[in-house]
Amino acid sequence: GDDLWVAYSVSKEDMWVSRVPVPIRRTLSGPVADDFDDMEAGGVVTDWNVYSPTWCPVEVVDGPEPTGKSLRLTDRDPIDYAKAMRVFGAAPKQTIRFTLWIESSASPLDIEVTSGRGARHVQLRVDTEGNLVVRQHEQARRLASLEIGRWYDVVINVDSEGRSYGLSLDGQVLVAKHPYADEGAAFGDRGAPSERIVLRTGDYRMTRDLAECKSGSEQVPGFDEPGVDEPIEPATYYIGSFKTVHTEDTTQHIATGSE
Repeated sequence: GDDLWVAYSVSKEDMWVSRVPVPIRRTLSGPVADDFDDMEAGGVVTDWNVYSPTWCPVEVVDGPEPTGKSLRLTDRDPIDYAKAMRVFGAAPKQTIRFTLWIESSASPLDIEVTSGRGARHVQLRVDTEGNLVVRQHEQARRLASLEIGRWYDVVINVDSEGRSYGLSLDGQVLVAKHPYADEGAAFGDRGAPSERIVLRTGDYRMTRDLAECKSGSEQVPGFDEPGVDEPIEPATYYIGSFKTVHTEDTTQHIATGSE
């Protein structure tokens, strides 16, 4: 086809192949709506940026019922993660809505809303105990306990002007107003609007301690971590649909979970 294919190595070790649709788009305008039914199971995840290692595949699959197709993130890698990112149009205020199914939370699922350069405005996590927590400045607060094997309707209302967000789950308000977790000073992105969602089955890597050395140790750069050649218990998450809506009244959207 017309896509750009790039093959490369990382630290002279693993070989990677990336498919880059062309023309390359860094930003979008307007809301987006994905239900994955028009995508081929096992095929290209259209309009999403995915990081899909062998033991951490990101793929379109059939089910779980009663939905049609969904986006599945699986992770059985002891050191790597699955990652899916969707870019959407920036707006002063907007509602982000998606459905989530947990098959196994053996590894956590980070749910982050970011700026165009990656400042993590909203930082949520489904931890390995199945708790939904909100994170800010290395602190975490439990919001709800989630069940395995059922769909949840998640609504995040972001206010890029007020630098805050609200969160509801199945129509119940969990957070009415919470300040952005990261204002983006390190990215030269202070005050930028939210325009991406990131789903990731592992910790954020772009912190100084992990960036300095592969092993995370200043004394042992490049040390081979033990146990990395054996898969771990798999974690599996499904996204049944994803959409954004530009709005001027985020309070109404939080309270009703409606469009």
